[in-house]
Amino acid sequence: RHFKEISDNSSMVIDIGGGSVDVSEFSGLKVVEKATYFDGMLVLYEKIAQFINNEHYTNFKSDQIYGLLERGFFTANGERVSMSIVSDLIEHHVSELMTKINRSFSINNVDNVFLTGGGAKQLRPYLQQYISNIQVENNAQFSNANGFEYMAKLQLGR
Repeated sequence: RHFKEISDNSSMVIDIGGGSVDVSEFSGLKVVEKATYFDGMLVLYEKIAQFINNEHYTNFKSDQIYGLLERGFFTANGERVSMSIVSDLIEHHVSELMTKINRSFSINNVDNVFLTGGGAKQLRPYLQQYISNIQVENNAQFSNANGFEYMAKLQLGR
């Protein structure tokens, strides 16, 4: 999709998954650096569930948080509470992640930064504060699966 854009420039892919965040830096099409950070969305959802439960005496589980974030609110004691109350917590999580990434990568010198994975959509607004040239891949949640399917078709000659 971005062949010309990638092959002539430096690029970085940040893949935000459930358990981890995988970062790969490329010079053209060659990987020059890669790292994995165990700060994926499930870690963040657990932090959010603990925060909401402590502040509002609720009993949300981490696997419910994605839906609450998408919906934009939860109900506590019969009243709707905006999920914006967790913005600072998410910002802190992203800040810690960016500190780790910046220790290993010179992200400000990379021509293209592509964000993918299940957490791409939810964390994009927070990551844009640190990476102005970030681009979210189309259908980011399924980028890995689509990439594997493409590679399988190439290998099978289909």
